[in-house]
Amino acid sequence: MNYTYSFTGHRPGKLWGYNYNHPSYIKLKEYLKTHMFASHPYNIITGMALGFDQIVALAAIEYKLLNPNSIFIEAAIPCRDHPCKWNFQSIKLYNKILSKCDKVTLVTDKPYSPYLMQVRNQYMIDNSDCLVALWNGDKSGGTYNAIKYAKYYQKKIIYIDPILFQ
Repeated sequence: MNYTYSFTGHRPGKLWGYNYNHPSYIKLKEYLKTHMFASHPYNIITGMALGFDQIVALAAIEYKLLNPNSIFIEAAIPCRDHPCKWNFQSIKLYNKILSKCDKVTLVTDKPYSPYLMQVRNQYMIDNSDCLVALWNGDKSGGTYNAIKYAKYYQKKIIYIDPILFQ
């Protein structure tokens, strides 16, 4: 039986910036590949936001290249124009990641609106067995909202402290 994990975490502004080649992002990807993905085959759902969501997707894609059929990667897209406020490079990477996912789910067909990020998070949590949260303890924002939602519905939560990758 495959277990399904959804992932939530901070955006680049609360992490190590927009350069995913930063040593902390590289350490985080290695951690995900060796401590999460290597444990057993399972499904992951990523929300595809900038920061942790995309790092999860990139790590899963890298892991799957070396271990075919080990992970099923689903991208949960909150709205039809999700990356509409991003720069060209971020959109290019987003599209590259989407092309390598096993499934892309458009959670709503609405135009971009911030509240749709929470709707996407609820979809991910509702469709998973466990939420993995890269969380610094900040009690504001989408990561905390996702954690509260998962707690309310008594989902298992695995916390990862970003300080581990400094």
